[in-house]
Amino acid sequence: MALISSIAKSFNRLTGFRVARAYINHQLQRYGEMTTLKIDPASKTMEFEVMLKGETSPIRVNVSGYELKTVAGETVLRVGEVTASREWIAVLSEEFLKDRTIPLPEKAAKMLKLVL
Repeated sequence: MALISSIAKSFNRLTGFRVARAYINHQLQRYGEMTTLKIDPASKTMEFEVMLKGETSPIRVNVSGYELKTVAGETVLRVGEVTASREWIAVLSEEFLKDRTIPLPEKAAKMLKLVL
């Protein structure tokens, strides 16, 4: 039974990754495209690359210490430390994202709950 449960969880995570990437790419389409997404729920880390329009190479972003929770019936994402291959992204993230809660649309919350 544990094997079946493990397989089901893996399938849900893989499906969730595809759905999450599709959702994020839909949101980013004016700016570029997410090319990779790796999420490790055990260590609460995310790594992704985006190819932004006008850039000559992908930008790598690492997030550590994220938390997905429900507050007053609303799902929010709290982002910990963000590092990036472009200093300006790291600075913006520090200023606007670090240790703040970000309300998520219902669709996004459902997708993230599959993979986180």
